[in-house]
Amino acid sequence: MKKKLIIIAVLLFVMSNIMFNFASCSEAKTLTAEVLPVKGGRSGIVTIVHDDGDLPSARFMLKEFEEKGLCGTFAMIADKVVSKDGVPTANAAEWQSIVRTGYFDIANHTQSHTWYGFGDEGESGTYIKKDGTVIEYEYEPGHMTDEIVGAAERMREIFSDQKILCYVIPGFTNAQGYEGRTPEAIKIIEDNFISQRNTGGAGDFDGTKVDCLNNISDIDFSSLNCMMVNASDDYRTRWFEYVDNIIEYQGWGIYCFHNIWETEVPSGHNVAQSKASELFEYIADKSDSGELWCATLTEGTLYTKEYNNASLDMTVSGKQIELTLKDRLNDEIYDMPLTVRVDVFKNWDKAVFEYDGKTETVNVRIAEDGSRYILVDMVPDRGTAVIKEG
Repeated sequence: MKKKLIIIAVLLFVMSNIMFNFASCSEAKTLTAEVLPVKGGRSGIVTIVHDDGDLPSARFMLKEFEEKGLCGTFAMIADKVVSKDGVPTANAAEWQSIVRTGYFDIANHTQSHTWYGFGDEGESGTYIKKDGTVIEYEYEPGHMTDEIVGAAERMREIFSDQKILCYVIPGFTNAQGYEGRTPEAIKIIEDNFISQRNTGGAGDFDGTKVDCLNNISDIDFSSLNCMMVNASDDYRTRWFEYVDNIIEYQGWGIYCFHNIWETEVPSGHNVAQSKASELFEYIADKSDSGELWCATLTEGTLYTKEYNNASLDMTVSGKQIELTLKDRLNDEIYDMPLTVRVDVFKNWDKAVFEYDGKTETVNVRIAEDGSRYILVDMVPDRGTAVIKEG
């Protein structure tokens, strides 16, 4: 009798293991992983850019960003911090101090923000400013390259921790239809920078055009759309609705600010500090709620470009998950971690994530349908990640 009971117990144990392994194998086949279009699984990306380099505006933005936990980009005219001869300006030290706080990065907005000619061979001529003033110019060969590439090189000397990878297209003041980028300028920019921010534009979201917004899955990095804020705007409608559109359409929105004034009467592209502060508070609230990722222009470009070039392979062996993430981009430049959503087994409460020589324990999240998953950050082309039960 005892022998029969032992045999039955062994058979039950074997059968339960077979059933458990079968269930595990069946569950393993349903597990998936995907790279998320926004860092941290948030709904959209917002970037705040200050064009030109107005020091009082930068001081105000620093105070606001420190209080509200935001970040942004200075699209700097190089002349504001360094001459063409490489001599730092009187304000260069204060600009260095502001950028060292970590709340801002630097984008290139040319050396002087003036018409740099049609090509790089050297030329002379005239152009007419919008106020009717006729400007004569004569440029030596290489002037265009110096205005575009030389400006970035000199600013990297001033801001030693800045790569200055992004270019912000200047709006030249003229009345003859000259573009901020001639074909030769476009070639120089594309050879030296990873994105170019324009003004205006509209993103296409399944046939719906949304003003000034970028569709993360279909971005033209040679002409990023952005909203230029104006003193005449109904700001609580236009500026705030832009935030809401970023979240609703899960896009990337970029604000373009010029001077942000405290006492002067706002006009044109120059706006009041009080209005800007209200917008920054609204953005901070959406960021704190987990709906928005506030990113610099460089961070937004790196993340979205890597996302659009990423390939993710997933294998499951027993109770171990392996991921390999690649992106076909230059690893010396593109080193932004991408957020990956990974399904895990339904009995897991924690997971151990091993990648790029590091190990961390990750809390398992529960989706609305009851499935379990984790969010992990992976820099592409760093080998294979291993995920186990924690």
